Amino acid sequence: MKRLFLLFSAMFLYANSPANEALELAKVDDFLKSLNKCSNYDYKACNNLENYTFNLESKIINSYMQTLCDSKNKAACYFISASKADAKSDLFSLCKDNFHLACTSVVIRYSKDINDALSVLNAQCLSDKNYHSCYESAKIYSSILDSENTIKYSSKSCVKNSFAACRLQAQALEQANKDKDSLRLYDKTCSKKDFYSCIKLFNFYKAQNNTKYMVKYLKEACNIKDFQACSLLK
Repeated sequence: MKRLFLLFSAMFLYANSPANEALELAKVDDFLKSLNKCSNYDYKACNNLENYTFNLESKIINSYMQTLCDSKNKAACYFISASKADAKSDLFSLCKDNFHLACTSVVIRYSKDINDALSVLNAQCLSDKNYHSCYESAKIYSSILDSENTIKYSSKSCVKNSFAACRLQAQALEQANKDKDSLRLYDKTCSKKDFYSCIKLFNFYKAQNNTKYMVKYLKEACNIKDFQACSLLK
């Protein structure tokens, strides 16, 4: 209710602004709701974050974001802090206030080396069940070609329906020559409307000259509203 009040207040204060400014503020409000849900492991919200766009150069948006942060909106404070060159104290504060994305972010940004980062991230993942840290651990293991640990840590976020973690797990399974498990995982995420997984499966079956499954996954991609996949089906 407070967030709605702030939104309508901002719209009133900036009534002389173009109509699209009010729309931008509504987008910001919706984005921050998703960011807050994402921090609490609602990976459907995490998966959708990349779909949000708004004008970060707008003084109205920046002012509104700061107003929300001042009113204890943790998502707004996190967004503001993440853009700062030195955000360590802000991120620590948000982490202590149980905004889990901040706990992961402070480790990634301020750890001295990979081993230091992995030590903290793994502890957060396994002890605190910070699933964002599980995924970040998996990314590091993937970068050093450690398939076993990539699979181990990405799976913990994947089961929470993080498409990014599922993709990483599927790639690691593929690299470990576990194609059957990899394809099963890509199929699962494709069925949940992850475009990347659908196209990955299409390309796999294209290399196999398997028309039946090529068409199946093109249809899945088309259903996700991919224009190129739809055009290939014609």
